[in-house]
Amino acid sequence: MGVEARKAADGFNFHLIPDNPVLAFRTFTLNQDNYVLYRSQTDIEANVRLTGEDNASIWIHSNPPTGTMQDLQIELSQFDLAVVTEGFPQLPHMAGILNANVSYTPTDSSFQLVADIHVDTLVYEGGRVGEIMANAVYLPLGNNQHQVDVHLFRDGWEALSATALYQTGTPDNIDGSILVNRLPLAMVSPFIPDQVASLSGALNGDMTITGSTIRPDINGYLQMDTAAIYTALAGSTFRLDSSRITVAESLISFNKYSIYSESNDPFTIDGTVDIGNIANIVTDLQMTASNMELLDAERNSESLVYGKLVIDLNATIKGPVNALAIRGNVHLLGNTNATYVMTESPLTVQDRMDGLVTFVNFADTFDTRRRRQEVTPLGGMDILFVVQIDQAVQLAVDLTRDQSNRVEVTGGGDLTFQSNSEGIIVLNDTYTLSGGTVSYTLPVVPLKDFSIHDGSYVTWTGDVMNPEVNLTATERVRASVASEGGGNRLVNFDVGIVVTGTLEDLSLNFTLSSPDDATVQGELAAMGDDEVSRQAVGMLITGRYLAGGSNGGMNFDMGSALNSFLQNEIGNLAGDALKTVDISFDMDTYDDDGQSRTDYSFKFAKRFYNDRIQVVIGGRVSTGEDLSNNTQSFIDDVSIEYRLDQTGTRYVKIFHDSNYESLLEGEITETGVGLVLRKKMRYLRELFIFRKKRPKPLPASPEGEENKSLKEDVQDEK
Repeated sequence: MGVEARKAADGFNFHLIPDNPVLAFRTFTLNQDNYVLYRSQTDIEANVRLTGEDNASIWIHSNPPTGTMQDLQIELSQFDLAVVTEGFPQLPHMAGILNANVSYTPTDSSFQLVADIHVDTLVYEGGRVGEIMANAVYLPLGNNQHQVDVHLFRDGWEALSATALYQTGTPDNIDGSILVNRLPLAMVSPFIPDQVASLSGALNGDMTITGSTIRPDINGYLQMDTAAIYTALAGSTFRLDSSRITVAESLISFNKYSIYSESNDPFTIDGTVDIGNIANIVTDLQMTASNMELLDAERNSESLVYGKLVIDLNATIKGPVNALAIRGNVHLLGNTNATYVMTESPLTVQDRMDGLVTFVNFADTFDTRRRRQEVTPLGGMDILFVVQIDQAVQLAVDLTRDQSNRVEVTGGGDLTFQSNSEGIIVLNDTYTLSGGTVSYTLPVVPLKDFSIHDGSYVTWTGDVMNPEVNLTATERVRASVASEGGGNRLVNFDVGIVVTGTLEDLSLNFTLSSPDDATVQGELAAMGDDEVSRQAVGMLITGRYLAGGSNGGMNFDMGSALNSFLQNEIGNLAGDALKTVDISFDMDTYDDDGQSRTDYSFKFAKRFYNDRIQVVIGGRVSTGEDLSNNTQSFIDDVSIEYRLDQTGTRYVKIFHDSNYESLLEGEITETGVGLVLRKKMRYLRELFIFRKKRPKPLPASPEGEENKSLKEDVQDEK
């Protein structure tokens, strides 16, 4: 679009060209006699009309003068926001039909504005905001006074109204009020970035603002009405307290305001926020939570985190909003069982050729939808948190979305999380593992479940995303080994993996040992690391010990491949029925003194009562020549374990185990009760101290030593 300007006798005359301009990638038709005649701020004449497709139009015209003044009208009709935003990648994606009317009415010394806006079914980034109507009036009153009135309607309901009387001077003064009448919180959800949360319920409030604009005096209240927040990442809904949040003399008071999770255990906010100086808002808040379910979500196709996450929290937020000091203690309770899904794992087998060649049509440059901006780290906050993790906490990582590669760990530790005002995040200390499993698949190698050794650990020395990993996991395998005098004997092997290094540069090695057979263990000790790794992989593939003997070499066992196939098919057939049950099947085929023998084994595990009770049932059935099944018991192993406390330091276990491979070459059955105690100590004498030492009260410390006092407090609690 262009414009021709000519000097008129009493002002300037503007004429728009060409006859068919293009606006927002849409072609319009412009009236040929269009003009805008500007004489002064109170004397403007115009007649400009643009008409386009689907009855879209822009009309700027002046009404017949009443006296010496005349109104100027700007009317927008049937504007499709989807068409407009598609042409501008910088704009968010919106949809809806926009109609607006702005009336400019000059006065003797100023002008007044009246605006009416209507959007039929506004959609923002795929989320429905609603049918929006807004009305705003600006009216000059003289003596440097100005009045503004605003009314907002959503789906025909007046949800917000505000009025303000503004007095310019030294200083400027304001006298206004805001009334919120059941404002639907759902209309705010589409504006939340990436739709990480959605709101429901309504907001009520009544606020007055008086005094200087620099330090206004704000009084009133805000109140939630059946309001809740659903977080997609956590898969949980948090209900907001319906009690009033009062504002008195520009001080917002949270009088133990509660946010409830699924378990009805509240997250409490207590303290004040001073908004007297809008440019320097100051907070003084205390946040506490006890046994709160921060996460309670089932796994689905889009899950990044699922399971249950239960915490205790004690934290403070103090200082101005541009330099917040956050201190606290987060306690991860023992009934936590959460899983994180990795979108890309350095341990998975990937197609390295993917993306090597990309075909691009350089002629197509129009489809450039707006890319979401990277989230900028919040600077200005000084954060120090001590994270305590109970020994009974169960955490897992799905290395692949189909859960074929998965790590499950049990353990605990005390970590220190810190973030300074420059946005640098630091995590220190060690997370020690007491058990768990690693399910891992490699090409040719069937799916294996390795048991994590107690004492494995993950250590952070600063970088949160790049910890040091030291993890050892093994699986017990029985294989036939040729004897020196001829024939075969059964030997127990521990075949496993060792993961070491940092997360960005992980190293994976295979290990093999025979703790019960000195002869075979001596052979393995004489081998180099590379040869041991080859023997371990060979045993995983074939189910045989390939080093030496008449049964080595290329004598592969097809039963291992059949075993892998059966396990995968059983998992596929079971489907969703086994989501909450740990069940596994195994099949081993080997030679026993020249006789072929096959063992079919199973293991069933289930947790109850918030994971405090665990039941494990296992059994084995053997088949082969000269083997009688009449004396076999289908169920060989049964154990029931009960966790006495929430932290996972005391267990009671009832068990019944059958061992067929004893040194006496007979069957040994063990039945009994066990008590397990776990405790961290520096000296052996601390094992017999059962009372917790109460922390001594600390004297009040200046703000500069608050960080030190918090660390001492937490250390005393440990």
